[in-house]
Amino acid sequence: MHNRLLKSWPLAASLVLLLATSLFVLRCSLSKTDSHVIYVLDDAYIHMAIAKNLAEHGVFGVTQHAFTSSSSSLLWPLLLALIYTIFGVNAIAPLVLNLLFAVIGLYVAHRMLMRHSVHLVMVFFVLVGIVLLVPLVPVIFLGMEHTLHMLIMMVFFYVAAVSVSCADDEYCSERRWLLVLAPVLMMTRYEGVFAVFAVCMLLALRRRHRYALAVGLLGLLPVSVFAVISVANGWFAIPNSVLGHASGPSNARSLFSVLGYLVRAFTRIANNNHLFIISAVSLFLYVLSIRRWRWFDFQPAMISLFLITLVLHTQLAELGMFYRYEAYLMGVSVLIVGLTAAEFGERGKENEARQRWLHYVAIAALVSLFVLPLGTRGVRALQQTPTAAANIYEQQYQMGMFVREYYTGRGVGTNDVGVVNYLADIRHLDLLGLTNIKVARARMFGEFGKNTVASFGRDFDLRIAIIYDHWFHGWGGAPSEWTKVCEWTISNNVVCGGATVSFYATDSLGASNLVENLRSYAPRLPAGVSQAGPFVTGDS
Repeated sequence: MHNRLLKSWPLAASLVLLLATSLFVLRCSLSKTDSHVIYVLDDAYIHMAIAKNLAEHGVFGVTQHAFTSSSSSLLWPLLLALIYTIFGVNAIAPLVLNLLFAVIGLYVAHRMLMRHSVHLVMVFFVLVGIVLLVPLVPVIFLGMEHTLHMLIMMVFFYVAAVSVSCADDEYCSERRWLLVLAPVLMMTRYEGVFAVFAVCMLLALRRRHRYALAVGLLGLLPVSVFAVISVANGWFAIPNSVLGHASGPSNARSLFSVLGYLVRAFTRIANNNHLFIISAVSLFLYVLSIRRWRWFDFQPAMISLFLITLVLHTQLAELGMFYRYEAYLMGVSVLIVGLTAAEFGERGKENEARQRWLHYVAIAALVSLFVLPLGTRGVRALQQTPTAAANIYEQQYQMGMFVREYYTGRGVGTNDVGVVNYLADIRHLDLLGLTNIKVARARMFGEFGKNTVASFGRDFDLRIAIIYDHWFHGWGGAPSEWTKVCEWTISNNVVCGGATVSFYATDSLGASNLVENLRSYAPRLPAGVSQAGPFVTGDS
């Protein structure tokens, strides 16, 4: 027991770091949001709105009025809906879930490293690296599924590498777990398809075609079921949020076009320092690993899976957006460095002293390469998190509270859809199509413009619209029949689509009412929000 406790100090230290940093960031955030728990992206509230409507009305939709296919995760809204059904709708549940999955993720990484007899000092650096370099705490305050995604992805990569490395006549319990993890991974985020494809590819190269087919089919099963439900409700087979963020090519008709797409992926990696670093380190470790092990042994297999997934993600999926899209890649890469580099160090002990020192110098170089550039990125993320929470509180949260007080049950149009629908029960028109299939089709087929927006507004009996003006410049701006009444502007914006949101009334009578409502709400706005409009100057 005593020996086991001694071996757990790296886990304990990383958990203390995680929880202490999370508590500090939470305290800083609460001081900027009038003690409200606020997540750093409006997207978190899309899941929360779906979960609320699922728990209270049995509708998988951003509003209670209709089904919407607008979530990039199938599992996360279901988890939140379960919690809301038991404990009631609340803002704290996503934070608690994220902290829980982050803790489990560190525990699982610790178990993996200890299973491979990694030195305790290296275990400590890997776990701390996961906390600081992902960066895990800012991802927790996203309030979304990304900590769960990272956890499942780490387990999936590990189990897959073990399964690939097992001999055909060798019993391997991980093979059964892989069949379970594939559909769970796909339900967590649609980007899981990249890792599932990579695993199927390696299994096929090992001539395990039936097993590869089983993993692929089971992985696609839950999203296929949802696709049938979505199409039956008049939506696309793939959620609008995934279609809108996909950045890959639409066709691949020749070898040259495929090569062009690969060049594009490598260019995107090179243009993102953190992705370039983890790619370079992974390639370095891969070259070293294939000199010491066979192609399909554990270490080369895990690195191969990671590199294939990385290339596919950078080619076909989104990057950035407050560190979230690459969070799982960063977590897995740090774990791979620990599992592989430490193994080199252990093997180095068997060599001459000079060779042993070369191994340790290589490991130290890898650690420095990770800590110095990526550590700066992690510190910047921690600094931005309270400010980002303040941005959402001062803009989207205030929009939601304003709409809830004055426009409940009425038609409201916005281009940010999460907080307003989580807080208010409105007839909502998403003016960019994430949660409205008609708008989405108009944009997809090039039929979107200011006249189309005006037509949608009339069909929806729209009373007001709250938008970023610059988002609509490419379509000719807001409809001519709308009247701009007010602007709210926040300072030090780091996450919102724009520092200024504009309030429009769709007719003259609505303009007078909107002015009065804004004048009434103005005293409740945070001090950081500046206002411009008739109600400010005293005109009517």
